[in-house]
Amino acid sequence: MTTEANRDEARKCVLLARRCLDAGELDKAERYAHKAQRLYASMEAQAVLEAIEAARASGKGEGPSTSAGAQQHQANGHHRPSASKPAAHGGPHLPHRPAKPKPVEDPGTPEQKALVAEVLKAKDFYEVLGITKDATDDDIKKAYRKLALKLHPDKNKALHSDEAFKAVSKAFNCLSDGDKRAYYDRTGHESSAAVGPGGAYYYTTSTEDFDPEELFNMFFGGGLGAHAFRAQFGVPRQGGGQAQGGGGGTAAADQQQRAAMLGLLQLMPILLILVFTFFQSSQSPPYSLVQESAYKVELLTQRLSIPFYVKSVPELERAYPAGSSARYRLERQVESAYYERLEARCQQERLMRHRAWSWGNREQARAMKLEACEEIERVNEKLGMRRPVGY
Repeated sequence: MTTEANRDEARKCVLLARRCLDAGELDKAERYAHKAQRLYASMEAQAVLEAIEAARASGKGEGPSTSAGAQQHQANGHHRPSASKPAAHGGPHLPHRPAKPKPVEDPGTPEQKALVAEVLKAKDFYEVLGITKDATDDDIKKAYRKLALKLHPDKNKALHSDEAFKAVSKAFNCLSDGDKRAYYDRTGHESSAAVGPGGAYYYTTSTEDFDPEELFNMFFGGGLGAHAFRAQFGVPRQGGGQAQGGGGGTAAADQQQRAAMLGLLQLMPILLILVFTFFQSSQSPPYSLVQESAYKVELLTQRLSIPFYVKSVPELERAYPAGSSARYRLERQVESAYYERLEARCQQERLMRHRAWSWGNREQARAMKLEACEEIERVNEKLGMRRPVGY
């Protein structure tokens, strides 16, 4: 369930809790309020819990049902001892009261909290960025630059800063594109038809494909470190204030932990290259994907005809005889390494084209050739996969 769904469900629970509180059903109201806190911690749910505690302290609530029960027992000839009478052990019998949940703490500064609140209450994209409807492209870029730096979850620790960051990114993504902005000005909605050349997936305005972290990294060149926001807003995206254990203030710690894990995943290709380099220095590998001084003899893999280079054919034949399982595994390793390099280059080509398109260089973006992506398609055809690479 996404953060937005959690928030909507939590609001329903708060509304039900208030109705139960007005009806004097304190236990039911408390259950709904605690459920709301677990789904999406908020001051509204906290206020309902405090009102329930105040009602219990003043002796209100559960009165009608208790009185009716007492009258029924008396009618049946049974006597119910008063709760105020001393118990057998000599002390008053007091009802058990659950521990009062701790309020959710907002770790942000007053300025950060005020900025998050201002963005989240905005009614349209122009208000989100703090610009007028006649703002120029430069005005839009300046507004996004200023707000994105202040609201990035790595810098802004206020609750729901990730939601505000996403709202600013969505506003910029729409208003920085002339076609999308024109459609938005006419209808007040984002256009699912305003896509780039060739229907490229990263030009759509679909909420599932939109990635504010990728947009931030392309705009600033990865200035604050690249951890993919994806799984959250779309994915799982990050919960701005979902508390654990009935209202504990762990939202900021959870957000930082998810960011660290996602950042580590994005660093995996670099780590793999470092590991590969380490093994290259410790022991001489049997092949290289590029021709260099030690690897001059070119060979092709039998299945996909992928070129690779060895020191000498007789040396390779001794260690990896043709037709042997060792040779088969070696060639599969060559093809896998070649494919991974193609995917990395293809991703970079798509990012360069997207950056050119976002900055208004449409003709340059259309003229860019995605050679690595095209090579991936050719390899996929040989494998019979026909997997689209999304460019």
